[in-house]
Amino acid sequence: MPYIYYSGIGCNNSQNHTTDEFLNIMKYAPEHYYEMKLLGFHMEYKDYDLPTDFDKFSLNDWLDYTGAIYNE
Repeated sequence: MPYIYYSGIGCNNSQNHTTDEFLNIMKYAPEHYYEMKLLGFHMEYKDYDLPTDFDKFSLNDWLDYTGAIYNE
């Protein structure tokens, strides 16, 4: 069964997630985006207008943006 290895904010203890679990975690990305900006991090991704364009991200965009790994 395919899974996504993600060890960032909101991950579960095993750090292995189904695609649905991973995408549900990413629903909270705008909140964490603002937290990181307040801490002084400059976050950008390709030509997207973040966090407004998070809703346009594909699974591959989320994987690339977060550094998560898709395993078949």
